[in-house]
Amino acid sequence: MVMFNDWDRNVRTINRFKRSGYDGTDIVVDTRTLIPDRAMMQVTRRDFEWEHIIRDRGMPYEADLYFKLDNDDAYIVRSYFRIPSNHGKAPANWKAQEKEAINTIEKKFRQEILSGLKTRQEFEVPNRHGICLIGGFIADDGKKPFEVHSTVEFAKQLDMSLEIMHGDVLKAGEATLLQRKVNLGKGAMVKALTRTIRQGKRTINGMSGEEKLVKWGGNKYMFFWERDGGDPRIMMQFGTEKKDGTKRSEAEVLAIWDTVLPTLKPVKQ
Repeated sequence: MVMFNDWDRNVRTINRFKRSGYDGTDIVVDTRTLIPDRAMMQVTRRDFEWEHIIRDRGMPYEADLYFKLDNDDAYIVRSYFRIPSNHGKAPANWKAQEKEAINTIEKKFRQEILSGLKTRQEFEVPNRHGICLIGGFIADDGKKPFEVHSTVEFAKQLDMSLEIMHGDVLKAGEATLLQRKVNLGKGAMVKALTRTIRQGKRTINGMSGEEKLVKWGGNKYMFFWERDGGDPRIMMQFGTEKKDGTKRSEAEVLAIWDTVLPTLKPVKQ
């Protein structure tokens, strides 16, 4: 999912693709308005010959859903499908298959995204299952698995970042956070300078989990918290992208971690 802060620019782009093709090479097959002034769908395909590289895998298509939230925030969701070849030739009912596939994708976009799409205030926390967006929320029943990795960077704090991993559930018998080794590098020096400064069980707002805080390379930190079962996982890094690490003290990075982590809250059932 990609976001742009300019819905009108997206509309101009869609219309340009419709006139001249996507990236100058891909063919625009269909463009549909799903919600006036709020959601559009455009389907493109590659300009391949059936008897060449797509003979076995089929003709590839790309379907892009563009939708708008408040303040002209525009999102793009992308989906893919293929139409099988007929022994290296275009199928006799190619256009009928194409139309059916596009109708199926449109139905999927409407049911899975647009039907549950709501606007959301900056600090509003939804009380039901779904996916939070900037300025919006896509409600669902919480039963369909999905994986999302989100990275948060902090203004004027270039040595630190927060990553939230959702949907990566542990399989039966898979090692938990405390059982796994943190892979920071293969060098003997890295291993020699690595130490765990804190680890153990830790419950956050009723969610039982495990915590592991690692320091290496002098002043680089990587902190982890994982809910029992693996979902969600939280990682916070300090100075890992800098040769000399962070200028913050160990006490300071621990204080930041212990302030940020408790803000994680479960969805109310």
